[in-house]
Amino acid sequence: MFGLLKVLSLPLTGPFIGTQWIAGVLLKEAERQLYDEAGIHRQMAEVERQFQLRQIDATTFERQQETLLSRLMEARAYHRRKNGQSDTRPAAQARRLPHANARVRADGPAQIPKRRMRHGQPDQ
Repeated sequence: MFGLLKVLSLPLTGPFIGTQWIAGVLLKEAERQLYDEAGIHRQMAEVERQFQLRQIDATTFERQQETLLSRLMEARAYHRRKNGQSDTRPAAQARRLPHANARVRADGPAQIPKRRMRHGQPDQ
């Protein structure tokens, strides 16, 4: 019964369903292009090349690099959110790599274990 109703209403709802699908495809493509880290890196290299060739001045170079760096940071945050990772640490802490033996705590910075000494020799 419900399937028959869907088939009969298809001429009315079909264009709306198609429009929703197209809008979804366009949104995914726009996000892919906006948050493409490789593309942002290419744009940064192009701006640097233009600066080296004296096609743009230092002020323009700095402004464009700051804009692209901001976009790169947004892209990385977007990909972390998309992959289900959350990074609530401040930006300065987020850039630091943890110690190899660090124990990461949810409520604060990583704890690096102290080496114990037995009879003058490190505990293995």
